Amino acid sequence: MTRNAMTRNASTSSDQRRLNSISLDRHLLDELALKGVISPDLRQASLDWLHPSRAWAQWAMVLMLAFGTGLILAGIVFFFAFNWASIPDLAKLGMIEAGLIAAALGAWFITLKRLSGQLLLLVASTLVGVFLATFGQIYQSGADPWQLFALWALLITPWTLLSRFSALWLIWWALINIALMLWWDEALGSNSALDAYLSFTFSLLNGSALVLREGIVRLSAKRGGETNQWLGPVWTRWLLVAATLGCLFPLLIEFVSAVASGEGVSGLVGPVGCVLLAGAYLYFRYVDLDIPVLAMALLVACLLFLVGLAVFLDNHEADALITTLLTGIAAIGSFGAAAGYLRKLLQLVSEVEPTEIEAMNGEQHGD
Repeated sequence: MTRNAMTRNASTSSDQRRLNSISLDRHLLDELALKGVISPDLRQASLDWLHPSRAWAQWAMVLMLAFGTGLILAGIVFFFAFNWASIPDLAKLGMIEAGLIAAALGAWFITLKRLSGQLLLLVASTLVGVFLATFGQIYQSGADPWQLFALWALLITPWTLLSRFSALWLIWWALINIALMLWWDEALGSNSALDAYLSFTFSLLNGSALVLREGIVRLSAKRGGETNQWLGPVWTRWLLVAATLGCLFPLLIEFVSAVASGEGVSGLVGPVGCVLLAGAYLYFRYVDLDIPVLAMALLVACLLFLVGLAVFLDNHEADALITTLLTGIAAIGSFGAAAGYLRKLLQLVSEVEPTEIEAMNGEQHGD
């Protein structure tokens, strides 16, 4: 075998491994259709193959399993809450430990490759927090609330790393956010200036997690890893975007109000927040199209526009009736325009005309 043939075989094998590592989903099909790589008929046929008519049964089974797990956890919590006074202290700790060990052993026997095993590990991780809270109440450890959540997150970190389970990762991340927020409130107190920096800090924290998530998923898809299979579900992106925008929203409201009232801008927090919002829109519109993320960004933009308009009219001593009327008209217009824009994007993704596809392909070949 010649060297060129060996090189071609190695290249083909590498390309095949990379192709096999790509996770096919609706988002990828929409992106390929939008770029003109596949036709609308092929996109629809692929969606029918990905989501057959009987897929709802499997989805319902997964939903019922998750719902049952939630009911079990809720039952444990309410059992202790209702019978707290009548249960001996050692019995409280013993029952929680027994449930924790049983859930952990069940996850080990079933293995974390199955959803049931991952859910059992999620139960065990939740019971760790229940045990810490119960221990602190029985023995009056004097620990601050933020220490409880920080220790909880620290103890379940190994399980989180081993689980490769999106839900457990998000719970772990939520515990870190809560611990940092409680620590901030206790160490620095609460005032308007510090609250602004708190919101900005948490928006950067969750935004960094979003950027890291996007980078890991993309890098894993290119290198053929399995990370995108557990971190890749699009709802993980949506939750991180919602958390980032939720923390950023108060800062943007304050910035827009200051600009609309003519008071001037103090500091760079507000302008940086606007840049982050614009960057999120541009990325999820032109780089990695995601309609729900765009909907969240447009919702924030519309609310900021309405707040700015209301503050501007109030600052210029406009009549209350006129202010209400103009704000209402602006709300209808802005939300209607945003909805029309999103609908246009959906149509562009789902109903790409064959002539447009041929034209786009012709341009690509010409380049």
